[in-house]
Amino acid sequence: MIAVSIVSFCIAIFLILEHIVRKTDFFSPARIYLFFHSIALGVAFIAWDKAMTPFKPFTSVVYFGSGICFLLGVWSVQLLARLSGKDASVRRPLDLGRYNWGLHLLFAFVLFFFFAWGMAGAFRGAGTFPLFAKEKLKAIHDFMTQKWSYSFALSYAGIAMALFYMSIFRPRRLPKIFNLSIWMTVISAMIFSLALSRSALMFFAFFALVFYNEAIRRLSVLKLFNFFLICFAIIFVSGFFKVNGFEKNTLNIKKPSKILLPMLKVPYMYFANNFWNLDYALNPENYQERHPTTYGFTMLEGALDAMKVPGGTLGGGLREGTKIDNQFNASAAKSRGWNTIGYQWTLYKDFGLAGVLLGPFIIGFGLSLLYFKVCSQPSLLNVAVYSYLAYFVAISCFGFFSESPTYTYGLIYLCLCCYLSQSTFSGRRTLALNPAGPTSPESQLS
Repeated sequence: MIAVSIVSFCIAIFLILEHIVRKTDFFSPARIYLFFHSIALGVAFIAWDKAMTPFKPFTSVVYFGSGICFLLGVWSVQLLARLSGKDASVRRPLDLGRYNWGLHLLFAFVLFFFFAWGMAGAFRGAGTFPLFAKEKLKAIHDFMTQKWSYSFALSYAGIAMALFYMSIFRPRRLPKIFNLSIWMTVISAMIFSLALSRSALMFFAFFALVFYNEAIRRLSVLKLFNFFLICFAIIFVSGFFKVNGFEKNTLNIKKPSKILLPMLKVPYMYFANNFWNLDYALNPENYQERHPTTYGFTMLEGALDAMKVPGGTLGGGLREGTKIDNQFNASAAKSRGWNTIGYQWTLYKDFGLAGVLLGPFIIGFGLSLLYFKVCSQPSLLNVAVYSYLAYFVAISCFGFFSESPTYTYGLIYLCLCCYLSQSTFSGRRTLALNPAGPTSPESQLS
């Protein structure tokens, strides 16, 4: 297993070196997929926990086959661009002026007040914010489960931050200190931090990174390194709290060495359980079916679980009386408490091996086509949508993005905001920024 880990880390290092030497776009579709899956696979195959065992043959076909199909989808767009004679060697500038920023900010504030309402409702029910609670694990659970509508609303914090962040770069002559968008981005992040939840913050951080890289200016390796260091620190700190019951036992530990390894093992488990769960789910004992075929339900689960009907949600109603899992993947969890799993499981449950191979090809093709438009015909709509989806490519080893109601409807909200703001522009002032400068077609599309 250690050989797989070494090869995976070597691929990740190669991509970093290629980015430095060739000045390629680190956030092109193929590089995002290869880098983050290589890191995750490399960590998992260290085999720190006994639950992590070598892939069975069928798991290898599913996991590596889906990755190859995704890359083939990406490279198909590059091939078609070459055959059609379209030149993406030079990035077109993004015009930040031809956009209705007033309407955009209206969308941002509506979402901000929706998420703030959820935070306030959860606070009233729980009696405190998790950040200030003595027993933080219990406080987080109580805070997030007060009421479905509160939990649903506060989860939109990351998307509200993303909308405010985009408007930071609108054309203006006032000093940065008077930029309302900067203040609202910071205020939104501070309010959500009271919940001690990392998901929305990590989404926003990645969105901001990709948006800046594609719309404003190409990021340096040092800035990328700092970002990944911060992300690891967030996971590491959460591991510290989990290992020590958040606070009760911390003061009694005199030797830091006694908690360092358990703290490091929690981030390891976050990565590795996705892979051992995939292997466990795909290879049931005695060839019995681990989960019934869902024929597209799982991919639509996020949308259906947000549709309220008498007695619950539409998604929950469809699951009643069946053996269909919810987002906690009960049938695929090999170890109790660790229930995340790669996106391949969603596609396999829905459409079997055909879905696992054809689905990633379609996703890779569509995402690469969008990226081609970001390079050749950039608009705030396609740059924002690409930045949004890039995050879910990066974390695809943790699940399939459309299973989340927050991010399913969040994408619709983002598209509506950007589309209407583009189509209702009526001003004259423009500001064009060229984020990348000359690059090769290969580095643009691969």
